[in-house]
Amino acid sequence: PPILRKNKKLLLKQLSMCETPRDVAWERRRRQIFRQERRKNEVNDREDLTDEDFHELKGCIELGFGFNEEEGQQLCNTLPALDLYFAVNRQLSLSPVSTPQSRGSSNSLGERSPSFGSPRSDESWKICSPGDNPQQVKTKLRHWAQAVACSVMHGSTPSNTPPISRTKPSLTTTITILSSTSIAKAKPRLSTQTAMRQKVQNFLNAACTGNLDLLKNIAALLDEGKDLAKTVADIKDANKRGALHFAAREGRTEICKYLLEELNLDVDTKDEDGETPLLHAARQGHTDTAKYLLEHGANPAIPSDLGATALHHSAGIGDIELLRYLLSKGVEVDSQSDSGTPLIWAAGHDQPEAVKVLLEHHANVNAETDDITPILSAVAAGSLACSDLLVQSGANVNISAGGATPLHIAADYGSQEIINCLLKAGADPDMIDEDGQKPIQVAAARGNRAAVEILFPLTSKVQTIPDWTVDGILQYMQSETRKQQELTRNLKELNVPNDTLLKKDLPEVTPEAKKKAAEAKSRGHEAFKRKDYRMAIDAYTQASDLDPTDATLLSNRSLCWLHLGQTEHALADAKACRELRPDWPKACYREGAALRLLQACSPCAFFDEAANCFYEGVQLDPENIELITAMREAVDAGRKFHGTDKEKSSIIFDDRPSS
Repeated sequence: PPILRKNKKLLLKQLSMCETPRDVAWERRRRQIFRQERRKNEVNDREDLTDEDFHELKGCIELGFGFNEEEGQQLCNTLPALDLYFAVNRQLSLSPVSTPQSRGSSNSLGERSPSFGSPRSDESWKICSPGDNPQQVKTKLRHWAQAVACSVMHGSTPSNTPPISRTKPSLTTTITILSSTSIAKAKPRLSTQTAMRQKVQNFLNAACTGNLDLLKNIAALLDEGKDLAKTVADIKDANKRGALHFAAREGRTEICKYLLEELNLDVDTKDEDGETPLLHAARQGHTDTAKYLLEHGANPAIPSDLGATALHHSAGIGDIELLRYLLSKGVEVDSQSDSGTPLIWAAGHDQPEAVKVLLEHHANVNAETDDITPILSAVAAGSLACSDLLVQSGANVNISAGGATPLHIAADYGSQEIINCLLKAGADPDMIDEDGQKPIQVAAARGNRAAVEILFPLTSKVQTIPDWTVDGILQYMQSETRKQQELTRNLKELNVPNDTLLKKDLPEVTPEAKKKAAEAKSRGHEAFKRKDYRMAIDAYTQASDLDPTDATLLSNRSLCWLHLGQTEHALADAKACRELRPDWPKACYREGAALRLLQACSPCAFFDEAANCFYEGVQLDPENIELITAMREAVDAGRKFHGTDKEKSSIIFDDRPSS
């Protein structure tokens, strides 16, 4: 049946989430087969049109979107009313007056002349046939009138696409039909697809909020008496997270009890990132829920796709009770992840108590993960307490990551206490980083005078610095820094097309740099999951410096800025992302999201710009649910803004300075 097929479409993987060209090609081929199957079975989408579909189309036209039939067919699934709109336009291009009854042919009401053929099916939409339900006929008449109204609006709206007809048709006959049947008072119906999606959302929300009664009721409605346990296990969001994941993440132990003890769900079920309910509970610090899951069979050794276990998360957030409990269960104290061992996590998040516990259980103080060690992680976090503990346990203070030693990092931050701690432990002040600089030069470039004064008597003279004094070092290094900044500004001011700049400026990235960038990106992901957005920004920035060709890093950083409410930074990163990868739908989404937030924070409206960004993304990926929803919300917001505050908004835009 058509309804089931429409629901099935929602299960297709979004192209923007595909990671490789092979995945993208396969996904497009699968959709092509899916559409061919629908046409072969004469699936009738127009039977399921709602008034809301026409409201969305009207909003798009009001914001200046133009639709021509040749290019617009790929958007018919996104905007269901487009197909009927195109059919009406074909009719209007033949006659200035067109209604369902006046077609210039002897056909009966609803039968098409050859010029009215739809690209999907010549007989897929009729006003009525003998024996049709009168209410369905009324609905079709209303939809026909709405399509004609959209065509009239498009005919009088400036557009970048050539109009099929600019002649305004008369709606007298259609309006008479609608008035006689009192259709104007009919309420839009909620589609089966939307209703089902809402039920699933409510079910998962019930798991999040701990509303057990509501969860049971919705589960029964979705199951319809079949197999309740299987139905509940199959209900998941786009990231393959089910009710047990959400309940664990929010610490809803009672929900977990129902799902595990009454429905016997798999306690170690994984989501799209390979994370189990235990990992979700541990990350959020829900100790009691995590212990309950462990007592009911959860495997504490199962890592996520990034290699992180519950021990990593408990160490990272300083959940000492859970940390000790996991270690008592025999979990490997030095288990590796893409972001290091649990000791690296604890040190990097300034969790001295967790560092103590791990060291008591003989964690390797010099364990390396891609050149990163616990001491490097502690110094980077600015944690004197963790640095002291690690030094006392024998940490190698001259370890180098990318050429930078712990002393370079401390000099960059200007932490006098950590610098002294490292020097007392034997740190070498004459070691150079990958830029050929000693810690004292790094501190001077940052203007950290106190750090320069500590390092000056211990550092050998650098021959390129003419005045080897504290003031001379500071002046020389800051002068070099200003020269570099000025050069960067001059490059940005060059009037060169974006694509030329990108091709010219982007270097070839070595395999080693790509590997390090991937490590930094992974650290950014972990920080983002912990909602430590500033730490994530730092990690993504490091990764982008290593691999400036990776647009996903700019996209991720833009999202972090959005979470911090820094709209201008978010928009700048989103624009840079689109310049780097203009054919990526998610880049369009990021820019649109930044514009929507900018609109919320500004007296000026950015609905049109945001809607256009989402629209361009939908054109790249017409079945991307995330983009479609965002575009519809922006269109609706823009329509309300221009409709209710039209006079006010025009004044605001008139007062804006021209660029």
